[in-house]
Amino acid sequence: MKKTVVFSGIIAIGLLVYLCSSSYMTHSLTLEFQNEQGNREELAPVSFHASYKIGKNMTEFTLKNGRINTTHHKENQKFSNHYDYTRKRLYEDLDAYILYQSDKGKTYQVERCNPTQQCLNEALVGYGWQRNANDYKFFTDLTDYSNENYMIMYSAGEWKREHLAMDQGEETYDLQLVRQDVLYQINEESYIFAPITNEAMKGDNYIYDITYNKGEKKVKKLTKLPVNRIYDTNQFIDDILYIASHDKQNIYLGMYQTDGTMIKEISVKGKLTAFDQSTYIQKKDNVLYISTGDKLVLIDADDLETLYDINFKVNKVHDILLWNGKLYVNGLLPNEQGWRLAVYEGNACLYQTDIIIPYDMSIAYMNGLMDFGTFEKLEEK
Repeated sequence: MKKTVVFSGIIAIGLLVYLCSSSYMTHSLTLEFQNEQGNREELAPVSFHASYKIGKNMTEFTLKNGRINTTHHKENQKFSNHYDYTRKRLYEDLDAYILYQSDKGKTYQVERCNPTQQCLNEALVGYGWQRNANDYKFFTDLTDYSNENYMIMYSAGEWKREHLAMDQGEETYDLQLVRQDVLYQINEESYIFAPITNEAMKGDNYIYDITYNKGEKKVKKLTKLPVNRIYDTNQFIDDILYIASHDKQNIYLGMYQTDGTMIKEISVKGKLTAFDQSTYIQKKDNVLYISTGDKLVLIDADDLETLYDINFKVNKVHDILLWNGKLYVNGLLPNEQGWRLAVYEGNACLYQTDIIIPYDMSIAYMNGLMDFGTFEKLEEK
């Protein structure tokens, strides 16, 4: 009798696994237009392709002629996100990690700091990196301060800036990853670097030249950057350093030569908060585009004139296509849950839709978008 019960249980479990697998196989292929606004015919001149992975199951889909066509197959390769790097580089860039140092000794904030932690009111901001198996560091003219949102705390053997989170009325501490900046290599021995700042930092910010000569490091200030701004991100594309920043009224994009000389700076109206997503700077078909918060700005890379300045609320704009006087844009929804597609003519949105993956992409690291999605022109009939 017990064997019968056990055998029946095994069959039931096997059937459940089969049904769940079958449900996944069917459900994973079901992608639909959601939250549609406007006429879907506006997408007719283009196609859109993207894919995502759940474990070893890959789903690819193509949007064409107003229909979503999907294919499903197994993938044996390990998962990795495929970001679209828009610049061709001859040299390797270096990741620089933020460092904190107090020249006034360690100070404690007992009233706000966890008794088991060490906290600083303020600290000098520096950066450290590794090159040719050697560790290097230097300190800037910036000072970071603890405030009501963040605190500089000693954790895992180093000082880090941590977010203060509220949980059911009790103060808790969420460790943030050490912010990572990039030293962009411009020749065999020289790098260009522009620190990222936050709302609590004070002091002068610069573009730096970091040069190595016979193994010795030399840091030189090239250009002092405008004050009273938060510097969000930077990108080195086609030998130009693009620096995105903002103040209380505007978002700025500065363009600099490798010697620190400003080529031009443009500004658009837009307000950001300390908790907005990072600003993304990309280039496609000689068009620069920056996205941050709910703002998308397109700039002609030749004359540096603004082409579009629109509100498009997504986690990140990934791909654009300008064709026949219209803008086709693809943005990632939060937590990689899917895509938002839109068509603009001027500042008018002609069409917008969401394509949401019918699965929680955040529950396992083996799940994620493999191809963030690209537009292609369809041949005119």
